[in-house]
Amino acid sequence: MVVGVVLAPIAFWALVTAAGGLAGASVEWVVLVALASAFGAAGLATYVPGPGAGRTPVWGCAPCAAAAAASLPLAALMLHLNPLQISSAGMSALVTGLGLVQRLRDPKACPTRPTA
Repeated sequence: MVVGVVLAPIAFWALVTAAGGLAGASVEWVVLVALASAFGAAGLATYVPGPGAGRTPVWGCAPCAAAAAASLPLAALMLHLNPLQISSAGMSALVTGLGLVQRLRDPKACPTRPTA
């Protein structure tokens, strides 16, 4: 949780920078980008091992890990291609939210092998 709180402002800065800044941004756009950054940061935080788990990242299976990890860069790309558009901010929030759901869904849907 702490990692997500630390990453959220960094993700917000990255998404806003990708969109070209806040000049001319509507309140709705800022709220949607803030949601996207919160979802993206929470998703990235799931890769960080918990206390006592060592230093190995928690990847899960490759397709699930790749899809979730790609959600934040994809959101940045959408905001870069259509800066300050409510629709692109909404899609960014949707994509990062789906990435987070992908990481948090039932482990049976994407099993991983136990470490030996």
